[in-house]
Amino acid sequence: MNREEKTEYLAGFICGKPSDVTPSECHSSLGRTNPLCREYETCRIAEKSEEQLDYVLSSIESCVFLKACPGSGKTEVVGLKAAFEMMRWKKTPGGIAVLTFTNNAAKVIEKRAGQFAGAKKIGYPHFIGTIDSWLHGYIAHPFAHIVTGYDGKNEDHSIRVIDSASQADFLNAFKTRYVFGQTGKPAANHYYFDTQTGKYIFASGTQRIDGARNSETLEKWQVTDLEKTKMRFEKAGFATYQDIERICFELLSDNARFALLLSRRFPFIVIDECQDLSWRQIQILDELRLQGTALHCVGDLNQAIYEFKKVLPEKVEEYTQEKKFNILPLSTNYRNCQPIADLCTALVGNTDNITSIHVSTQECPCVCVSFKKDEMMKLPGWFSGYLEQSGIDKQRSAVVTRSWANVSRMRPADSGQIRNYQERLAIAVHLWKTGCRQATEDALKFFGRFVTEKFFPKQSTNAREYYRPESMDSALTWRLFLAATLCKCCQDARLSNLEQSWTDWTQATRDRMHEHLSKSVSIFGATLSDCVFPPLVARNKTGESLPLFSTPRGKRNNQVLRAFPSNSSAHEQLRITTIHNVKGETLEALMLVSSLDTRGTSDGYWTMWLDNPASEATRLAYVASSRPRQLLVWAIPDPSEAELDRLIQLGFHVLTAPEAALQETNVS
Repeated sequence: MNREEKTEYLAGFICGKPSDVTPSECHSSLGRTNPLCREYETCRIAEKSEEQLDYVLSSIESCVFLKACPGSGKTEVVGLKAAFEMMRWKKTPGGIAVLTFTNNAAKVIEKRAGQFAGAKKIGYPHFIGTIDSWLHGYIAHPFAHIVTGYDGKNEDHSIRVIDSASQADFLNAFKTRYVFGQTGKPAANHYYFDTQTGKYIFASGTQRIDGARNSETLEKWQVTDLEKTKMRFEKAGFATYQDIERICFELLSDNARFALLLSRRFPFIVIDECQDLSWRQIQILDELRLQGTALHCVGDLNQAIYEFKKVLPEKVEEYTQEKKFNILPLSTNYRNCQPIADLCTALVGNTDNITSIHVSTQECPCVCVSFKKDEMMKLPGWFSGYLEQSGIDKQRSAVVTRSWANVSRMRPADSGQIRNYQERLAIAVHLWKTGCRQATEDALKFFGRFVTEKFFPKQSTNAREYYRPESMDSALTWRLFLAATLCKCCQDARLSNLEQSWTDWTQATRDRMHEHLSKSVSIFGATLSDCVFPPLVARNKTGESLPLFSTPRGKRNNQVLRAFPSNSSAHEQLRITTIHNVKGETLEALMLVSSLDTRGTSDGYWTMWLDNPASEATRLAYVASSRPRQLLVWAIPDPSEAELDRLIQLGFHVLTAPEAALQETNVS
């Protein structure tokens, strides 16, 4: 069939399009009442490329690797494929499983499949969800006891999953007999058996301890100790996520009959974002393939950025080649403009011809800006101004970097730019008023610190929980209390007006703050009944010890807003986060900020992104750089002329005087 014939067939099958009208005519008439199309400008079937249609119509009797480029519309295509096969399914009680790696991704695929299939919810005999939930629900929980020997309770043999970093008291009963790496006795949840290497891996989440234990060459008696401890743990009905994958593999590989039955239950499985499959997950799926299940792997191997989870894209590629998967491409990029698509392609050394259909509004879509190592905190402000000049929506843009340490350097709550309690309270109110999720998080940090400094001065606090004082048992209650008080402050016309002078705003704070705190306490009843919030005063009279709140020195007549750092205004609308947090998103513009050097997370330093196209460092840069539609900016510290030439050759336009621009942004 040619493209037109494929479109006609699918539109007729999926939407019920009459054969005597074109897709365009159907969309403008019947499509107005069809939930599938009425909110779209064109027919959703007719807009698909021939590559997309080829995959939807591909056989479910053989294994396929759908090799997708960034922005190729693979989620839409997976949803359409799932709907198409479910609508003509004849193998009940067997069903189709569509597996992915996050709940959000699963919800999006289920929504798309439901739209195309005309179903509100995808249910039995099919499954759309995360690979973890599928492993737990169909293999581990009902059948793991066959391997572990767990007797169950009241005929319930479900496994209780324990986090590998947990230090719960009951885990003391599941510690090894001997000390490992001179770091104490590990609990059974702090290590797992790696079936790929045949070795035990310590993974408690504490780098120093895990490093010491993993560097030790284990003697036979130590291995026996670990084996026996893990067996006791699992026989008691516990397991970590890593344990569950090993147990599932043992169940399938040691019981061909069980593997056959599961294969008949799911004769067709689609794995979205297949580049994130671990070696053990590949082996589990292969046991089903050996029994007849057809696997369709969908993804972009260059977007594998979870090496710390033993995710190695070369293993996925080797597997699909070794098992002779039929390779189908998705090579049209619907997200990035061509210069950004070309840069990403060059970054990973991809030889495939990727075509973009999006035209950028920017004269220079790929920009490089340099910054001095002590000026990273100014970058969001500069980027915000650059977006305004370029006419790009800030709320659909982001600043990203590799580590949370660098995120903190660019966010006002963590950058050290707010130095006194008066400014902490003022910026907390300012950020809370924006309603932006990231800004409200920082507002809670500023406000929590202010409240504990003034009203709980002798107590130790937990900075990770918004400076919760030790007398406050519940972190959730503390957060809700802070949020309730900030809401009251923002509803107060005097307290929320930050355009007034420090003198006037300081007096408003003394008059009103204790009332808002006390009213918020009353919401929680007995939970916070011991909390007392006396009025703030300019100075204490003889014998008094009330909390002080004075006007900042030298700023009596200054406007409160002028005290905020330059990046706080940018922070209101501009998201600042890590590369991992924007994976899978489409943005209008993105600034990727390099680490200052290779210390710490070396894969966050920009030269590491260019040294080896097959490295995870390069893949991190690729994932970030392939998010924006119109504008990509790389911010790098103090590059040499030779290094700038290297970036120009890659496709970047280097700004001529970024240092001056950064200084001007800071002054304004």
